[in-house]
Amino acid sequence: MPIDTTHKDFNANAGKWERCRDVAGGTDSIKAKTIKYLPMLSGQDALEYDAYIKRAEFYGAFSRTVQGVGGAVFRRAPTVEVPEQYVDYTDDITLTGIPFNVFARNVFDEVMTVGRVGVYAEMPVDGSADLPLRPYAVMVTAENITNWRSSWSPIFGRYILDMVIIKESITESTGDPYEGNDVKQYREMLLIDGNVVVNIWRENKQATNNKGKWTVQKTIEPMRLGQPLDRLPFQFINVTDLTPNVQKPPLLDLVDANLSHYLTSADLEHGRHYCGLPTAWVAGFPRETELRVGANVAWVSDDPAAKVGMLEFTGQGLGPLENAAEHKEKRMAVLGARMLESQPRGIEAADTVRLRQAGEAATIQGVINATEFALERLMGWLVYWGGGDADDAIVELNRDVIDTTASPQELTAWTQALQSGAISYDTYYYLLQRADITRPHIDAEEEKEGINNDGGGIEQNRGTTSAADNNEIAAAVADAG
Repeated sequence: MPIDTTHKDFNANAGKWERCRDVAGGTDSIKAKTIKYLPMLSGQDALEYDAYIKRAEFYGAFSRTVQGVGGAVFRRAPTVEVPEQYVDYTDDITLTGIPFNVFARNVFDEVMTVGRVGVYAEMPVDGSADLPLRPYAVMVTAENITNWRSSWSPIFGRYILDMVIIKESITESTGDPYEGNDVKQYREMLLIDGNVVVNIWRENKQATNNKGKWTVQKTIEPMRLGQPLDRLPFQFINVTDLTPNVQKPPLLDLVDANLSHYLTSADLEHGRHYCGLPTAWVAGFPRETELRVGANVAWVSDDPAAKVGMLEFTGQGLGPLENAAEHKEKRMAVLGARMLESQPRGIEAADTVRLRQAGEAATIQGVINATEFALERLMGWLVYWGGGDADDAIVELNRDVIDTTASPQELTAWTQALQSGAISYDTYYYLLQRADITRPHIDAEEEKEGINNDGGGIEQNRGTTSAADNNEIAAAVADAG
């Protein structure tokens, strides 16, 4: 079988990934697919269909949801810790100027969009001033991970990934500084006799049959400190785990609802176009009479029974379509686009809001867990390949995606508990962190040190304030937040 053979799970899920990708792309990507997402109406010709698709409105619920979720998770920068000599890796993790924080956000958004992404560590073959000889990270979209295989390893005592094939596109120089040739190739990562081998396959344009269409142009045996790598530095990231098994995109139901809303919008705008504009009608005029409309134009007929009028839309008409569009917008809100959901009238209790968000947060937490673990493993590979210990890399993502802003009453209660000795300062500071009141990247010990340096001290002041003082402290904390 040729190198461009795709895995059976790839074939089964490619259509889902395409739908998610197109809907995430918004109006232009959806309308570019024309009849794939908006079939022609019976009897329409090409010009009528062109007007029909232009009038249709695409409601960007899915893309806004992905952006909103990513914004909630990355409103606090990820924590990444590596030995000092590898800190520059995080400043430019890809050797293309992309820092770790941006790379992590891109990985998370990919999982939220299509439910799958891959990352791997790579080492330049030749170092240069522009491309130093140190390991870097690469992200691969689900559509470009075309094949893979896992086998039992008696050395590791479990199944491990021993083959992954990645479709790539590179640009080769043509001698013209403003033009290049796009070349498709496949990167084949293999584990052979416990050593990693990488083959780069290119298309053979002189081949007369499919068997010889692809040939190995280059073979690389990655080395670390003169020794071959003993495992593929590649990691799958899914919605809830890191296995090669493909999972359903987390917001696929929202994607399908978004497409259904698009169909309803097209029919609604089509109906409004034909029903919303009054149309003149006449009776008792010769067929060849040219009638013009305008303030200085009068229609005159020799027939005393001649009549004129305007056709206008009346009755229920488009009501069902308008109701359907509104219903689908609310359904999309339930499926994840909370920013599009109309706010309930009256005041909701804080606990009610948090419970209402908890179900959605469970899925997000699964993606956070998988992304965090994979990124930590990736940073470990980079450190290891650079000569260090993989266990020295630590990555933590923000997990507080639900609004946990504290009320003044809660702040007062926490402060009273601290002053009475019911809770420790560390617990008090943790509560403030959960409420997004503290300074970024400052832990309890650093905050306590700052308080003591300012001439105060939590320990010295404990139990000496009144209820009124506690209220003032809570109010001050709330103002600071």
